[in-house]
Amino acid sequence: MKELFLKVLDSNMNSCNGGSMKWTLTKNITVKGKIKICKNGIHLTLDPKSWSGKRIFIAQTNKVYDFQEDGIKAVCRTAKLLLELSPNQLKTYDEGRAPLLKTYKEGCAPLLKTYKEGCAPLLKTYKEGCAPLLKTYNEGCAQLWKTYKEGCAPLLKTYKEGCAPLLKTYNEGCAQLLKTYNEGCAQLWKTYDEGCAPLLKTYNEGCAQLWKTYDEGRAPLWKTYNEGCAQLLKTYKEGCQTILSKIMDGSL
Repeated sequence: MKELFLKVLDSNMNSCNGGSMKWTLTKNITVKGKIKICKNGIHLTLDPKSWSGKRIFIAQTNKVYDFQEDGIKAVCRTAKLLLELSPNQLKTYDEGRAPLLKTYKEGCAPLLKTYKEGCAPLLKTYKEGCAPLLKTYNEGCAQLWKTYKEGCAPLLKTYKEGCAPLLKTYNEGCAQLLKTYNEGCAQLWKTYDEGCAPLLKTYNEGCAQLWKTYDEGRAPLWKTYNEGCAQLLKTYKEGCQTILSKIMDGSL
C-alpha cells in the first residue's frame, strides 16, 4: 500500500539528519540490511519542523516498518520524492495537521492517565515489598563488615608491632608478618563475602518476584493504552496523508 510522508533535506537535496544520501525527484532510494527505526532505513515524517533542513518534499513509500512519536518518525526500506512543498503548501499542510495532532494528543491523554493511575498502586506495592528486603540485606552485610574490620584490626596491630623492632631485619621479618596479615584478612573477607551472598540472593529473588507481580499487573494496562493510542495515531496519520494527497492533486 502506497503511503505519503514528508522528507526534509538540505539545500542540495542531501540527507542532513544523520544520513548521507543524495536524492533526486521521482527516483527510488533503497536501503539494504535489517530495517530498524533510528538505526537503519529511510526515515520520513509527518512533522517536518522536528527535523533540520532547508527543503521539504512529499515522499512516497510502499511499506512502513515502524511509525512512532506522534508521527515525527517513520522508517521504510524504499522511498521516492514526488513534490517539493512551496511555503504556501507547507502552511496549508501545517494548518490542516494541527487539529489532527490536537485530537490525537487529547485522546491519548486520558489513556495515559488511566495507565499511570493503574500502575501507581502496583509500583507502590513493589517498592514497599523491596524495602524490608533491602534493609535486611544492608543490616546483615553491615554486621559482617564489622566482623571483618574487627578481625583485621588485631592482625594489623600485630603486623605493626612486629615490624617496629625488626628494623635491621625489616624485609624478612615484615614480609612474614605482612603475609600473616594478608592471609588473615583474606579469610575474614571470604567469610564476609560468603555471608553477604545468600543475603543478596534473598533480596534479588524477593524483588524479582515483586517485579514480576508488578509487570503482570501493568501489562494489560499498557496494552489498553497502546491499543487506544494506536488507533488515534492511525487516524492522525491517515488525516495527514489525506492532506498531502490533496496537495499533490492540486485540490488544496
